[in-house]
Amino acid sequence: MLERVKSFHESLPKMVRDFDISKRLQKIVESALRRSYYDLTYLSDMQSKKEALKNHILSAMIDERAFERAKDKRECVILAEKIASEILQIAGENLKKFCELYVMWHSSKILIDELKKRSVSR
Repeated sequence: MLERVKSFHESLPKMVRDFDISKRLQKIVESALRRSYYDLTYLSDMQSKKEALKNHILSAMIDERAFERAKDKRECVILAEKIASEILQIAGENLKKFCELYVMWHSSKILIDELKKRSVSR
């Protein structure tokens, strides 16, 4: 599962052509998965999980101001649907585990990058 999370994390920026959105996309997905974690555990069918994920992704896009910077607003909505579908396809029945792993992976990547910057500046 960790390999799936890693490959999904690395493929996210390539899902969209708009640079302003692509550089924020990993943080957007991390924020959306963090928020939707409890909602997803109580929803039973895949369609309602997909809809909840999409709504949380769109909410995270608004918080990260991706809509303001986007050249095409419809692309954000289409992207949110695409990401939600991809997450459900990759995670399958282990959606809760996928959410936990993605949030941990993204947080650790940020810490590693920050440590690298500090070691280079010394």
